[in-house]
Amino acid sequence: MDYDEHSALLYKRAREAVDAIRAYQPDDEKLHGLVAFHARDIARKVAAHLRLHRHERPAGYEPVVKEGWSTPTGRSRTGLHDEPIASYRAPVTNKARI
Repeated sequence: MDYDEHSALLYKRAREAVDAIRAYQPDDEKLHGLVAFHARDIARKVAAHLRLHRHERPAGYEPVVKEGWSTPTGRSRTGLHDEPIASYRAPVTNKARI
């Protein structure tokens, strides 16, 4: 969820949750304690409500080929003329040559 794009809705739902608790506890000091005590439960309920009403839009991606693009090819490898090609699975004895 994009919190920046939907911040107004999130604040609205949080305000509604606090207002519902305020109906039972009008004292602001006790209200703060109740909200702090039940914060996780409130967050779960708000998240469940938002999940029920979510809309998903599939992202549309189109590849764009720019100038200078070339197909990847194999890498060139160099080695000493008198040294045999070693398997990549073989343990390396001279680690300075990695």
